[in-house]
Amino acid sequence: MKNPDAVIIFPPPMDRIARVYPAPHFLSSFINSNGFSARPLDLNIIALGKLTSPFFLDKEIKTAASNRARLEKSGLHSQKEKDVYAASLRSFARLLYGRRIHSDHHHIKNLMDMENCGIRYTRIFIDLFKKYFGLFYNTNIPDSEDIKTFFSCPEAILIKDLLNEEIQRSIIDKQIPVIGFSIPFAQQFLPAMILASEIKKKMQDVHICFGGPIITLLSETYLKEVIKTAPVDAFVTYDGEMPLLRLLRYKLQGQALDGTKNVILRNALNKSTDPSAAARHQKDKAVHTHNRFQKENMGYFSKNTPIPVTQSTGCYWKKCAFCDYINLHKDKIYRPRPVNDIIADIQYYHSLKFTNFRMLAEAIHPKHANEIATALLDNNLNISWHSFLRVDEGFTTKILQSMEMSGFSCTVGMESANACILQTLNKGYDKKIIKRFFENLRSASLKNNHLNVIVGTPGATYDQELETLAFCREYTDIFTQFKAGIFTLTPTSDMGKNPHKYGLRIKESGTDNQPLHGRIASLAFDDPGGMTHEKKLRILERYGQLNKEIKNRKKFNGCLDIISAARSGADIKGAAFVFEKFLVRQRLMHHAFKKQGEFMVANMSENRDHQVFIDKQQADVMDILRDSIFSCQDVMAITQDENTALDFIKKMAAGNVIKAADIDHGIQ
Repeated sequence: MKNPDAVIIFPPPMDRIARVYPAPHFLSSFINSNGFSARPLDLNIIALGKLTSPFFLDKEIKTAASNRARLEKSGLHSQKEKDVYAASLRSFARLLYGRRIHSDHHHIKNLMDMENCGIRYTRIFIDLFKKYFGLFYNTNIPDSEDIKTFFSCPEAILIKDLLNEEIQRSIIDKQIPVIGFSIPFAQQFLPAMILASEIKKKMQDVHICFGGPIITLLSETYLKEVIKTAPVDAFVTYDGEMPLLRLLRYKLQGQALDGTKNVILRNALNKSTDPSAAARHQKDKAVHTHNRFQKENMGYFSKNTPIPVTQSTGCYWKKCAFCDYINLHKDKIYRPRPVNDIIADIQYYHSLKFTNFRMLAEAIHPKHANEIATALLDNNLNISWHSFLRVDEGFTTKILQSMEMSGFSCTVGMESANACILQTLNKGYDKKIIKRFFENLRSASLKNNHLNVIVGTPGATYDQELETLAFCREYTDIFTQFKAGIFTLTPTSDMGKNPHKYGLRIKESGTDNQPLHGRIASLAFDDPGGMTHEKKLRILERYGQLNKEIKNRKKFNGCLDIISAARSGADIKGAAFVFEKFLVRQRLMHHAFKKQGEFMVANMSENRDHQVFIDKQQADVMDILRDSIFSCQDVMAITQDENTALDFIKKMAAGNVIKAADIDHGIQ
């Protein structure tokens, strides 16, 4: 088999592994349709797979066990020490469960498949992730002269150790002439530089280009300065298909790069002409109009992987003051793809047995959404599809009903329900419009959706945030998750470019604990009329509690309050339960926790801070009923005491250790 002319790399770290980032696949598909050969290479999934391998986990478990023993010997006199010990138990439980996965789930091919099977990677291995990759998440894009200072840091050495073998096999041994790095998130920028440097050491004539959203958002001045000393030959901004094709023509055929837009090049580039490549490629224009994942590159996808399908580029509103995504498209024009092309993509993937899709769009327009839904129904495509929606009265009940029938669910970018905050964010609607839109969603029976909320918009008060939270509580039948996040001020948004217009004063240095969220930078700012960071965290905690309530309502068929208030076994007669699937139990070795229990149970499907302390008798009941469907009466038969049995059910239910066994079982 011929070696590819180009390899498009998706570098680490990126923790949302259940979603496939499409750019390396789309670019490869485009290049393969235009006379050259290319393949995607997901170094992120490879690095994470090695980081969570039995070899690494065994080392981490040994270290964690030593730390736990050290804490137990320390006395645990203060509450802080007890909290640290409790956290160490949770961390140790996740490591043990991660190790168990490799033994019990040998059919799981990789971490992506594991995630799609319901075993949440980010909750199990997050401590490893933070330990080894935290530097890249917490570091803004550095000044050009500082980039190389990261090449020898411990995190860089680890990344090289994890990936050197794959780079040697897939790139060096095959002498790939063109290497592309697709960089959608800021935490990938430095690792990409580190890996590019390693490749350059072994292949000086290789042409390395960087592209993707982060490169597009960086200033031209910065990129021109970086390229003078970085191990990169070209930076590509905005769409990368045609620039990459022209770079291949240049590198392999010696064609001039004159007129190539959106490309920043080194002053001098090495030319090497491959006559065989020139013979293969005669056309001057691209012949491929849109991109797909190619079957041969989808071997590691599980069948329930959400497959990205391009729906549009640009945003049809493009006025949100906080948003920097609109800058990813040079002319900022909203361009929906023809519906027939979208349906053809879905039919292609459907023929490969994929049925779960997510639309790539800033927000889908009502007219286009209706056309897609109608086409899906006309073609009898039984699929699920998801997209971002803007609050828009154009989504009538009739349109939403059609979307619901076609398998649609959505994430709505509401951000706030407070008039002042909506005006600051320039969302273009008010609470009355939101209400009408939500009522349309409700009338259309569109459920299992998500709602985005921004906490801590400049000038927002605690009471205003509580107003939005109270509003959200009215629509828990429509939304199964409220995704609340703290406001991030980015330099490429309108608020970042014109802070004075919004009453903001940018601080001279530092990020002021602002989250980066994969952006190129987070601007620290003074917000005298807004909330403290502590108050923002309190609001986030309330949304977390709301999400937990929604989850528990579903888990117990709406009967958790009845279980909690039950005074006898008769009050929950007919209720059947099972233990959660992903549990880890540890014996506690320190007297400071004896009052709480002798064992700690952690549910891997819950949030990272989940843990429940149980005594010896409760642990014995767990062992007896672990793989059974059981009732309170079954527990009574073991404990020989109704109150003990009822307390057990209540504790296990409140602690998210059990759930309702069957939706047909109800409390009589």
